[in-house]
Amino acid sequence: MIAVDAASRKWLFLLPLPIILVGMVGFRIIEGWPWVDCFFMTVTTVSTVGYGWIGEPDTAGKVFASFLILTGVGTFSFMISLGLQNMLEQTVDQDRVARKKVEKIRDHFIICGAGRVGLEVAAALRKRGRLIVAVDRDTRAVESIRHEGMLAIEGDATNEESLAEAGIERAKGVACVLEHDADNIFVCLAAREKNPTIFIVARASNQSAVNKMLKAGANKVINPFTTTATRIAYTLMKPTVVDFLEVASSDLHLDLRMEEILIQPGSVLVGCHVAEAEFRERENVIAAAIQKKGGLMIFNPPAAEILDERDVLIALGSQESLTSLAEKARGRG
Repeated sequence: MIAVDAASRKWLFLLPLPIILVGMVGFRIIEGWPWVDCFFMTVTTVSTVGYGWIGEPDTAGKVFASFLILTGVGTFSFMISLGLQNMLEQTVDQDRVARKKVEKIRDHFIICGAGRVGLEVAAALRKRGRLIVAVDRDTRAVESIRHEGMLAIEGDATNEESLAEAGIERAKGVACVLEHDADNIFVCLAAREKNPTIFIVARASNQSAVNKMLKAGANKVINPFTTTATRIAYTLMKPTVVDFLEVASSDLHLDLRMEEILIQPGSVLVGCHVAEAEFRERENVIAAAIQKKGGLMIFNPPAAEILDERDVLIALGSQESLTSLAEKARGRG
């Protein structure tokens, strides 16, 4: 493969010009045609289109045309090879740059599968300021992710090496949204093996695959058909409740958010009763629920409920209030 630097490639389109000029002058001298006919014959000869000779060719014209054909084919073949080389190197360079950036980040989210669902998940996470790395074997899907300003690696998500390149050991969560359930199951197994603490959400297109994904290591499995059907039914029965939940969990311009806040070891909230914490009075936050370490969910926690380490508080309030509460929930020292 011929090595040509990036600056030289910009001038590749000028390579045919000397041949065209030589052809025009040659036909003008040999055949005596008008310049327009000389240009037409040169282009059709060099490109090997061959619309036919103007008039009756003589020996000199045939020899000259043969010379143009050989030179033109060689030149265009050279241009095509360099163009393909340039495209390949650009793709490799983008992939290399993406991998270098991924090596420097942590606590990011990996999207396995950059199809329609994967793109929506990536966009939603990015909208909330999260770091994302998408993994897909489809070059066009990877380019779409990169075009949106997100990191993407071209590779097979079911391959442990691709997951390692995406930083699975440093990631906070992974979304398994590949087309086939079997592939998602394998990703769950590989991700759990590489990172025992990572949070895994998988998509199942078949209800029979849900239990298999949970056994493979997924924390949550979502069947979009079941979820959509349930939401439609619930919206028909209780539309106002659904409207409230959408407002609380969306990014509308209302200053209202619903967040989960982990109470870390050493936090000033550890050991406090809900009444002592005074979420509403001090932070202007509503404590909607508390998930205990064992997974028990306590809705509308009573005043006597004690907050423990690793409890997750589901709180509703403004962004400023939630940020202040999250600061208290952090461990000291």
